[in-house]
Order: sequence, then structure tokens, then C-alpha cells
Amino acid sequence: MHAAALPVTDEVLAALGGCVSTVTARSVLDVALRRAAMSTKTLEREGMKPQLLNAIEHGLAMFARDPGATASCLSRLRAVRQPSRSLNDRPVEISSDDENGIVAARVQARTMADTIGFDGDNCIRIVTAVSELARNIHKYAGHGRITLRVLGAPRTGLSLVASDEGPGIPHIRDVLDGTYKSRTGLGLGLRGCQRLMDEFAIDTTAGRGTTVRATKYR
Repeated sequence: MHAAALPVTDEVLAALGGCVSTVTARSVLDVALRRAAMSTKTLEREGMKPQLLNAIEHGLAMFARDPGATASCLSRLRAVRQPSRSLNDRPVEISSDDENGIVAARVQARTMADTIGFDGDNCIRIVTAVSELARNIHKYAGHGRITLRVLGAPRTGLSLVASDEGPGIPHIRDVLDGTYKSRTGLGLGLRGCQRLMDEFAIDTTAGRGTTVRATKYR
């Protein structure tokens, strides 16, 4: 059973917390909502709107002291134009025919990781893990999908599931232990993903495909 998606209001406050204190973040948001004639219910339902973003930017100008942190905060807020949970459970299809699916999976992973407040290094870890799993599907399975999901309480994070109906992965235990040497490089991406994520599990059956589940917590 999946945890509920992080509320949009919490995403906004997490972004604001990157450049002002928690108390100031709450005050900036409350004032901005009034200026934009919005409520928290509207924010949850419709995501970030231009008038709210402008009002927040006006508020930050009075309190934030670090231009770089402010710019990063505003960039994260722009990603909340639509509630991040609208991205949940929308599989990105991966095909051996082209690499468009790999790119789409990377973009979705970066957007969702940014939105829920992962720092730069952990965003890179998540995107790298997604990219490696997508490339494995593209190269070895022919077709599959990547599904990303935002996790809320009790631990905010991002989960991913990479699944395919390919030939399966032989010697999987040896692959993950690093004792199996593949001429094709199969397994390097899996081991990398295992190191990059906080939780990692794989289920593979010869002739029936592979499913990888991994989670990164904020």
C-alpha cells in the first residue's frame, strides 16, 4: 500500500524553507494567498498559479537575503504549477526503438524530486538511478515502463518501479554482489541503482521479465 502524496501546501513550504525560516515561510505563503485571492484548498486542487507565484516572489524580496537560494526556491515553486501527485502512477514507456522514454523518465524524476525538496546531490542520485534502469530496459528487455510516485507521511520520498517482460536476468545474486562479470555490462546499472537509493528490491524470472522497486527518502 502506497503512502499518500505530499500535500501541495507542504511542497510550497518546503521550497520556501530553502531561503527563509519556517515561520517566515508560513507568513510569506499566507500573505501571498490573500494577495492572489486564493485559499489552501485552491492551492491543493489547482497547484501553483502565476498570481500566487508573483505574490510569493514579492514576499521573498522583503525577507530572503541570498539571491541564489531565492532563485532556486522560485524554480522549485514553478514546478508546483500542477500538483505533483498528478504525475503519480503515470508510467513512462521505455522502448528499444528510441531513447525518448529514457529522456522522459529522467525529466519526470527530476521534476518530482525538485518539487518535494530533495537537494541537488540527491536529485542527481535519483535521476541517475532512473536513467540506469530505463537504459537497462531499452537495451536488454526491448520494452517496459518506469513508474514514479511521491511518498508523504511518515517519510517523504520518491519511489520508483521499473518493470519489463524481457528475458529476465540470470545470476542476479552474483550480479548484485559484483562477482558476476557480464560481457555486455548488464548489472552495472543495477548495482549503481542499489547504491544510490535507500531501499532496493528486484524480482526477476527467466522468460517472464524483471521488476525493480527502489525508494529514496528526503
